[in-house]
Amino acid sequence: MRVFIIPGLVCAADLQSVLEGLDHVEVCGLIVKNNAQKQQHAQNMAPELIWCRTQLIDVARPMQATELHAKYYEPSVRHLLSDPRTFYIVERIFRKEGIESVFNSTIKVEAACWNALSILSTTKPDKIFIQATPHEPITWVFTCVAELLGIPVMLTSKTVLIPWRTRVILGVNKQKPLPLGINEQAELSKEVTDRIERLKGDFITGMPDYEYKRYVKYNAKYWSWKAEISYLFKPPAKTIPFKMINSFRKKYCYDLYRRLAIRTIPGVKYVVFFPHVQPERTSLPEGKWYCQQWLIIRLLSFHLADLGWKLLVKEHPSTFRNPWKPGFRNSEFYRAVSSLPNVELASLGMDTYELIDGSTATATIAGTTIMESIVRGKPAFTFGTDYHKNLPGVMPVESSDDLVRWLIQINAGLIKVSLADTMDYLRELENNSFVVDPIINTSLEAYRYAITCDLSKFADQ
Repeated sequence: MRVFIIPGLVCAADLQSVLEGLDHVEVCGLIVKNNAQKQQHAQNMAPELIWCRTQLIDVARPMQATELHAKYYEPSVRHLLSDPRTFYIVERIFRKEGIESVFNSTIKVEAACWNALSILSTTKPDKIFIQATPHEPITWVFTCVAELLGIPVMLTSKTVLIPWRTRVILGVNKQKPLPLGINEQAELSKEVTDRIERLKGDFITGMPDYEYKRYVKYNAKYWSWKAEISYLFKPPAKTIPFKMINSFRKKYCYDLYRRLAIRTIPGVKYVVFFPHVQPERTSLPEGKWYCQQWLIIRLLSFHLADLGWKLLVKEHPSTFRNPWKPGFRNSEFYRAVSSLPNVELASLGMDTYELIDGSTATATIAGTTIMESIVRGKPAFTFGTDYHKNLPGVMPVESSDDLVRWLIQINAGLIKVSLADTMDYLRELENNSFVVDPIINTSLEAYRYAITCDLSKFADQ
């Protein structure tokens, strides 16, 4: 079996340990981040089978045309340019303080597409493995082209329900978790049961560890001039003017949000939407069409109005704690949200668990809100990748028709959330996932399973 690998954070030594003893597996190519990584991996395989990301967008040195170009070149380019996520990812990575536009970056997308066809024609992989859902332009283009050619793409993905475990996933767009069938009768670990107990308690206790650290660092505040000044003077010095502008932009948006937000729970039925901080992989590209979260807000607002329900939107607290990304949030966004007739921005100071407990349902793309909601007895709309569609109470939405169908069922009292069902689901999830190594943000066991597993046995699932 010929496998093409995009190893991410996994070093050459770790990759060799994964491949040890796999005589039936031939690594036919690698894409690495830079020349340093290329030299490292070249100790174990031919350098001509290793490409740096920058080689795929080198317009000055296009790779040779192949038989694939005649059939797939234009369809591949059209497919990529018709997917808005391509431009969102390009904007995230290639934009350089206004110097390079999305329009001009199309040249890089086309070049990456051309060169991907050349590499895939030369290497002829049976399978491609990438550490995580691609969320930078070059690997995004490469894996999308591969799938268009019918080459399976596999990856690993941490689950928000048990964030210290990762699953093996089939498909950049399909995102189908593959079952392992390991130790199916095992009980839930103490780590998981302890987390459930924390989520049943108060919001501070139930916070994810990374969010609690930010909460402590900012002394429970959402804005700090001290933090802004500290970030401002981090090297390189030439970025100080841009950082200063963005700090003032963020302060303006923070003050605007506070003015527009309500501070008490309304006395009517409501759904509460918890946006993701952006940019991040779980929203872009895994949010699919809904990676631009305004589309979720507009859709919910429109259909909740028919029921006389409100939509509350509580911004992610790290939006105003992290360095400001004006390409993903601005004053127009908050004004647009608050202008919708049945939508209210919820104050950052409102208790998240009280908002969940008072709601009819919650909504998120794929955030920790799913677990918080289900444990506290509330159903959750999820948008984009429907990882947890089999968890009772989770309502995946890929279109307005999906949303309307779920709302009818909620209004009729047909959506039930059971802690016992949740425990059963988590038990199966834990038994079909691997423990994450925090240094490489994945699992070498998951790597080995993805590289070696026979995909034909999952064809009908």
